[in-house]
Amino acid sequence: MRLPQPPGPRIYPSGAMVSQTSVHGDFRQRYEVPRSPQTNPSHAEEAGVSAIADGVPEVCRRVREQLMLGASQIKIMSGGGLASTMIRSTASSFQKKKRVPR
Repeated sequence: MRLPQPPGPRIYPSGAMVSQTSVHGDFRQRYEVPRSPQTNPSHAEEAGVSAIADGVPEVCRRVREQLMLGASQIKIMSGGGLASTMIRSTASSFQKKKRVPR
């Protein structure tokens, strides 16, 4: 006799975290800087851990890429973490946009 299975945990994937240059989600090494449109993705970007986005158009593009890859929500690294060596944990690097482009 087979017992009914209770509903299991649900996984809501976020994909890569979206971060700005020098913020908590920027894991690039010294040899991966400076970044330009012609450079290859960093190791963290290739592994799908982070997506560096500087400016509104890049943030929109990186968010769309994560949604295209199956993310059901977006992780934004907007400041420093407790263990971050690049920025204070209380600092915020993203600013509120008054209008959202459609």
